[in-house]
Amino acid sequence: MTILMDAPHAAAYRSSVDTLALLAFLSNLLTAG
Repeated sequence: MTILMDAPHAAAYRSSVDTLALLAFLSNLLTAG
């Protein structure tokens, strides 16, 4: 039960982390270029 309830939170956390990583990557490209 706990794992099933935590699954959506884990997915949202991972997606937010991926988004932040992508934004950081793009900002690095802009500053480097």
